[in-house]
Amino acid sequence: MKAKPLPSSEMLNSLFEYSIVTGQLYHKIGRCAGKVAGWSHMRGYRILKIGGRTGEKHLAHRVIWKMLTGEEPNNLDHENLDTTYNAWINLRDGTKSQNQGNRPARVDNVCGRKNIHWDAGREKWVVQIKHGDVRCRRRTRTLAGAIAYRRLMSGIMFGKFARSA
Repeated sequence: MKAKPLPSSEMLNSLFEYSIVTGQLYHKIGRCAGKVAGWSHMRGYRILKIGGRTGEKHLAHRVIWKMLTGEEPNNLDHENLDTTYNAWINLRDGTKSQNQGNRPARVDNVCGRKNIHWDAGREKWVVQIKHGDVRCRRRTRTLAGAIAYRRLMSGIMFGKFARSA
């Protein structure tokens, strides 16, 4: 789903004050002046309504990106995976594929490592990584070998967006 276009950075900077250290946005005007803007969504993202009661909802980290760069964000990523921490050092823009490279292992993952699963039929560990149109797959006898291969290929494919766990 494509995000709604944000108002201009000038307008956003006139409405909100941003703490670059804490990542919090504060209202500049109105009855809420000085108070933290928005509310937390059930997934941890901070939501802002811009334009009064009938205004549009926007994700706070997208608003912050536009305020500081003047550019519409593409696919923002929270580097440390903490969606409540919108400090500038924790935000980076990338592709959807790069963002997926920074995801943690799924909770139903048996070995606790992303992109690795057990092939019971062949009795081997399987590493599968995809980045854009490039797919990488390898079977190993040991979990340690699978982890090492995954770490190597993830670093090559995702660069700074690679997450080892």
